[in-house]
Amino acid sequence: MVMAEGAVGTLCSAIYGILCAKLWGPELSGITTLAFALASFFSFISCLSIDQIVIARYVSDKEHQNLFLTTLYIRSAATLLSFIGLMGSSLAMNDFLGAWIWLPAFAFIQNALLTMDLLRLRTQALNELHRQSPWRIKVIFIIFFSKLAVITSLPAVDSVWITQLLAIFEAILLLAISCIFTHHHHPVATTRSIKWSVISGYAKKITNQSWHLFLANLLVILFLKMDYLFLAQLSTARDLGLYASAMRVLEIYVALGNLALLQLYPQLTADKANSASQYQSSLRYAFGFAYMIAGLIIFFNVIVGQWIIRNVLGPEYDTVARYSSLFCILAIPLLSGTVRGFAISLQGIHYNHFIAAAIGIFVSLPILYILIPKLGFKGALLADIAGYYSSAMLSSILLPSLRSIAQAQWHPRFHLLLRNK
Repeated sequence: MVMAEGAVGTLCSAIYGILCAKLWGPELSGITTLAFALASFFSFISCLSIDQIVIARYVSDKEHQNLFLTTLYIRSAATLLSFIGLMGSSLAMNDFLGAWIWLPAFAFIQNALLTMDLLRLRTQALNELHRQSPWRIKVIFIIFFSKLAVITSLPAVDSVWITQLLAIFEAILLLAISCIFTHHHHPVATTRSIKWSVISGYAKKITNQSWHLFLANLLVILFLKMDYLFLAQLSTARDLGLYASAMRVLEIYVALGNLALLQLYPQLTADKANSASQYQSSLRYAFGFAYMIAGLIIFFNVIVGQWIIRNVLGPEYDTVARYSSLFCILAIPLLSGTVRGFAISLQGIHYNHFIAAAIGIFVSLPILYILIPKLGFKGALLADIAGYYSSAMLSSILLPSLRSIAQAQWHPRFHLLLRNK
């Protein structure tokens, strides 16, 4: 049920983004894309990558009150500092944002409400998230259709602000669901006195454990967001809007592919525990399945995808349709990267995400700098192809700890469904 919630949220977000692009046009879509990208980046910073560490402590520790308060203080301080950084960045990009300079702040408020749902970390540690998912899915659908009603009935400028207020309201409802379920099923004990020495100790341990993970994730998110920043600085809002629309189309394709790949994870987990040879064989089949899905995406796009893009997004996005085969090629490294992520997780070598992201940045940066002023959003797509293939596939060969995965990644097996016949 939790996986279903994630899938519903991803697909609703992608569909909503495409409809916004159609109704708002490339230029306004580009401005809002930058606003949301800034908010997303500083929201990530406010999280400090402590979530998994906190979840593990909830599992191992019996005393939850002090851990909850510690997390609350850390997150609150980081959110305040991140908001200051966001406003400074918004002011620095005033020429691009113009009258929309406050939009990143509104988007950040929505994200901050979601990241402040610290009770959800505890619920995850208690393996009780499935209790909340049906209600959260209902909220997601209600707000999704409310947003659709707004963007289809109001002028573009008005609909931007009203839908953002709806997004904030959605975050409040999701936070309320978490609080209500915690109160009814697993309330946090509040009768004991607060031990500030314990809270201080928790804070030091959590931050000491998380800083390297934070730096690794920071590099990853920089890799994912830097093309938006380069387009904002070196090109136009229209180019950024075209690029964002292309990425939303790709997001729908890849989200559907990832849903299929997720079904393989339990089998990979079992094979990893039972037999090294069987695990390697299953990994080769998983990569083969990923490449088959990517091939279907490319084929579908060539046959009907371009026509769908033209008719759904409209004539202003004809450039996106014409270059859709270019960005659909990214399905290969993205879906291959999903399977490689499974393997990295199962083998406990997470630090490779950091190195792979660094390789992607190293390859992409000069291409972005050279091609965006000349080619606009097409230059960003070419940089993405070079960067993602380097980060998700070439790095498997370059890094010694990933070479066992590279054997499966670069020598896949196909016909996954016939494996046991």
